[in-house]
Amino acid sequence: DGEVRIENLAIGGAGALSNTIKSTNTDGDIILAPDGTGLVRGLFHQFCHNSKSDIGTTEYYLAWSDDTDSTSAGNRTAYQTMYDMTLKKFSIRMGSVQAPHTLTLKLERVSDGTTFTAGNSSTIAEADIIHDGTDHKVFSCVETDFNNTPRVNAGELAILTLQANVDPQSASNELYMSSMWTLNNF
Repeated sequence: DGEVRIENLAIGGAGALSNTIKSTNTDGDIILAPDGTGLVRGLFHQFCHNSKSDIGTTEYYLAWSDDTDSTSAGNRTAYQTMYDMTLKKFSIRMGSVQAPHTLTLKLERVSDGTTFTAGNSSTIAEADIIHDGTDHKVFSCVETDFNNTPRVNAGELAILTLQANVDPQSASNELYMSSMWTLNNF
């Protein structure tokens, strides 16, 4: 439920104010430009991080643009943020699972003006995903599972890493992974 305020709405003409419909909920605002275009704050934005790997116990940097994951910082394993973004949910479904394990998901950042290389990122938040060892079963974590608010600021690189406490897979196989975010402060 939201509140529509009409005091700043005008139809065309000189001196018309911008058309804004503001929601009073905490998820955000709907911003409409006079030409009918606009941005919707508070809606969820999803990213695909799928790859085909045997993750073992090595920390993996998840891909944002294709299936290129990596065990080292750099390449296409970061996302250039345009707005503050808060991670709301992360889900993973993996194949060839052979054992119960714990996956640690980390959200890291690289500040504007800093090269994305090993040692140049800082951890913002982390959460454990307890996996019961069931092959091709979906497991998730949500914002409240993290030790800190999982938010990256506009202009920074957002990085997600994943690491298992034991080798959970018997072979290289599909890792279906998705993240869901909200945009803030734009």
